[in-house]
Amino acid sequence: MSKKPSVEEFLNAPGVGYPDLAFVCAHTNTGLVEAINTRAENPHHIAQGLAPLCGPAAFMYCLAKHHKEVYKRYVAELLLHGEAKLGQLHVKPSQACRNGSAPGMHPVDWVALASLRDSSNGLLSMNSGDSQIAGITMAGQMVEWFESCGLFSGADSKVNYVFGGSAKTLMEANQHFGMGGLVCLLIRAAIIGPVGGEVPLNKLNKGTPKTLLGTPDHWIVLCSPIRVGRSSFCWAPSAYGSDSFLDSLLEFECYTWGDGNRRSSHRIANLTVRQFLPYFYGYVHVVL
Repeated sequence: MSKKPSVEEFLNAPGVGYPDLAFVCAHTNTGLVEAINTRAENPHHIAQGLAPLCGPAAFMYCLAKHHKEVYKRYVAELLLHGEAKLGQLHVKPSQACRNGSAPGMHPVDWVALASLRDSSNGLLSMNSGDSQIAGITMAGQMVEWFESCGLFSGADSKVNYVFGGSAKTLMEANQHFGMGGLVCLLIRAAIIGPVGGEVPLNKLNKGTPKTLLGTPDHWIVLCSPIRVGRSSFCWAPSAYGSDSFLDSLLEFECYTWGDGNRRSSHRIANLTVRQFLPYFYGYVHVVL
């Protein structure tokens, strides 16, 4: 067996394939370094595909956007050694994860996202794109990743899994974004794109999709201010319950599913605050 290259040698040898890498899905891929560099320069390319890895994807998007060299080294170390340091966070996926893959998901994304999720799990292994339960990421875990890596100044969350988010919580998330923070929103994905588990009925005749489970299932990263009506910040908190606020158009851009400029109205044209709120559950806020 040939001697493995160092991280630096690996990252400076684009196009070279290494059949003895720690992840089976990467053995036959010769474009790994190019894929790593592409994602470091434009994190929008980080894509979970159909795998239930939206939490790690949202985290990795933020990491690559603000600490691209850390991201590159993290993925390279995983490929070469099967474990890596993500800042101060030690990530060591199981053998099942290293042998796994997800159809339609690039090996670089599987390595980066599945490893983080699998390493944080207890009994459940993230070994394929069908590992639905193993892929679930709660708000507390998101906060822990942001804090434990030591690369950000702090993180907190405001999420209500039972009753969902409110207009006040949504506008708080917008305020955090406006002050320079990173904001990950927890939603039900059907509001921004078709998903599995939908039924052919409009939700309460409001022109929005109906899902079998009324539970949050997707993390997205806010990429623009949240605009309600004509402005992002002109609404007083006392107006959040008013019909004029709730029936105003809601506009923002977000990162999701490898798309860094998806608009809130991607699926529902002229989406209003009232339509969006039943699909919104809260946010994670990160201080740079």
